[in-house]
Parts: sequence; C-alpha cells; structure tokens
Amino acid sequence: MKMRFFFAVAGLLLVSACGSTQEIVRCPDVKVPAETGNLTRFGPGDGRDITDVVLEAQFEEVRGECSVDDDEVQVAALVKITARQGPASAAQQGQFSFFVAVTDRKRNILSRRSVSAAVDFSGNRSSVVYYERLKIDIPKAEEASGEDFLIFIGFDLTREEVEFNRAQGS
Repeated sequence: MKMRFFFAVAGLLLVSACGSTQEIVRCPDVKVPAETGNLTRFGPGDGRDITDVVLEAQFEEVRGECSVDDDEVQVAALVKITARQGPASAAQQGQFSFFVAVTDRKRNILSRRSVSAAVDFSGNRSSVVYYERLKIDIPKAEEASGEDFLIFIGFDLTREEVEFNRAQGS
C-alpha cells in the first residue's frame, strides 16, 4: 500500500544513559493527514482532467529522532517529497509549500509554520525527489513528555485542492 495517507513515526525512540540506568524517551507522533498529503495543481481555466495538471506532489516519507529535556522536546526530521511536472506545465520550475504544525494531544495548535519549496524540472526531468530537513523545538512543562505532542505535516492547499483530494479518496 502506498504510504500516502498517514505516516506515523512511531519508532522514534531515543535511548539515553544516565549512570548505569537507561531511560526511554518517547517522541511526538508525526502524521501527514490524508487530505493534505497529496498536491494536484491544475492550470488556469475550468479543465480538471489529467491534461490540465501543472504539478503533482506527494509525501513519500517523514522520519526523524528527538531528544527531551526538562524544558523542551527537540525533533530533527527529514521529509521526502516526490514532485512530478504535469502535462499542462511549460515551466522548468515547480513551487509548493507545506506546513508543520505542533499540537497537544487534544489537537490544540501550539505552533504552525509554512516551508516554501522549489523543484527544478530542467534537463527533461519530469519527476524529482525533494528533501527538507526540519528542526522543531517544542517548549514543554517539566512533567510533560514527548508523547504529549503531535506533529502534523501536509501541503498548504487551496480549498479546491483539498476538495479534489477528498473526491479522490485521499
């Protein structure tokens, strides 16, 4: 099954030694919501078939590791996105942005930022892989742990693009 719906970075365990005892540090889950995990951008006009696509992109992998101390959770993540130039594109460049949002377990947004990306389709390339390294610092109370937070990553989409994803069953 394609990893296009939800990516969970469940195996993000960091073992740290303190004297002769070992402590397991729990990291925040990282998720790519289904309706924001794919991007299909159409050219201007009303056409919405495959010949009208300018750019397609999807999250392929999100992985990382974390460290936790009394004051914060630090997450180092690597995001892998595959981008494809659509038949309606005349440009050698493609652009998109994606968000990184940190929430508590009740999904209250604690922070959110957008990351802009550009991909180069020159040299007859119609598909490229884009990598982004992210550093996410999450302030926390001393008694909180990494698993008290969630990290959501997805494309910044227009309402029309979200509706298209929903209609596709994403």
